Amino acid sequence: MRYKHRCVKLQENIMCPNDIYSKGQSRKGGGGGFTALLVIGGAIVFLVAAVALGIYLFRGAGFGSFSLPDISWPDFGRGDRDKVDQGESKPPDGPGREDRRPGSEDVGQDAEGHELVPGRMRTGRIDAPGQSQSYSFRSDSSMFVTISVSKRDGTLDPLVELYDGSGRPAGKDDDGGAGLNARLTTPVTRGTYDVVVRGHGSSTGGYEISLEKMVPDRIEKIRPEESLAGSLDRPGEVHTYRFQLKSPMRIEINLVDADGSFDPELELFNEFGRMLGRDDDGGEGRNSRLTQSLAPGGYTVMVRGHSASTGDYRLILNRWKPDRVGTIRTGQSRTGRIDRSGEVHAYNFRLRTSRRIEINLENTDGSFDPELELLDAEGLQIGKDDDGGNGFNSRLTERLARGAYTIIVKGHGLSTGEYVVSLSRAR
Repeated sequence: MRYKHRCVKLQENIMCPNDIYSKGQSRKGGGGGFTALLVIGGAIVFLVAAVALGIYLFRGAGFGSFSLPDISWPDFGRGDRDKVDQGESKPPDGPGREDRRPGSEDVGQDAEGHELVPGRMRTGRIDAPGQSQSYSFRSDSSMFVTISVSKRDGTLDPLVELYDGSGRPAGKDDDGGAGLNARLTTPVTRGTYDVVVRGHGSSTGGYEISLEKMVPDRIEKIRPEESLAGSLDRPGEVHTYRFQLKSPMRIEINLVDADGSFDPELELFNEFGRMLGRDDDGGEGRNSRLTQSLAPGGYTVMVRGHSASTGDYRLILNRWKPDRVGTIRTGQSRTGRIDRSGEVHAYNFRLRTSRRIEINLENTDGSFDPELELLDAEGLQIGKDDDGGNGFNSRLTERLARGAYTIIVKGHGLSTGEYVVSLSRAR
């Protein structure tokens, strides 16, 4: 038997459930429906309050732990949540964003925190293998910076890394300074940068870190097969030239004294700020020459005077062209002579199958210090050796795939003399 609700009306203003939900109207013309909604709303509020009170009493009594779902905070980086709670603000690119490099810790308790200031030496310590410490600095314009990290004690072999405001790697160095010390010179733009110091391998110990800022006095573009003139008018003045390669290329950069008294010096950096090469007096006389195999990308040439030297110069960027080109086969040898510093000889060979080969480059007059390089078909360096053979002779062993290759012969530094180069199957 189906149950029927019965409503007994004792007073005229008491409504039955059927009256409340029948077409949304009451016998008094709808006022009772509004009253019912208020009753239901009050019940919901009471229920929520009761649940909240129960949670509070439950946690206070120590019966366990309970947590409401966490709030998703904006991606300020770890440690910024507390600053937001305290009503502080922090620029999105501010220093010390530990989430970029897990394991790094901020150091320094003075008024400048972990900020690196040009001209001021900071100290730190790596106490355990794998530990790292971070610093920061701000660049207000495009410039070059040099970050030096030197060992103070222990077994530390310092390694330095640089990250831009977005956490992207902007440079890295190990052993670029004296001995095992780190020294990174790299171009930076306007913004905040983080510097991370680590120990190479399992090395630990104390260190000193310093920052030098250097704003180029001249910034220009240069293209392959182009030469540009310039003048360094005061000691310490620096000029930079940028170029872009769309395909692999072996290039030669010549920095030539144009007034007879200037001693120029050049350095080459890739787009990530890594120094690829440096030369002083590698060309004729005191001129500088740098030959490098480069992949597609952006590069920067830095021009400055050696020591306090000033004067006029000409910078020349060319596709590399050897002074002598020959061929060689497996089992053969070739003889030649390097007559001037910077002279380069090239020997091309082709392999029809993959094999392990050995290249030997030996001096034949007792005074020549030869240097050897091996390039692939696109001109990119596969291997390089100096003094890997007997005495000052060079030896290179590589496993090569089928294809075309080039052996580069030159003198180390200013060395000149006679040589013999041989190509054979490696044992």
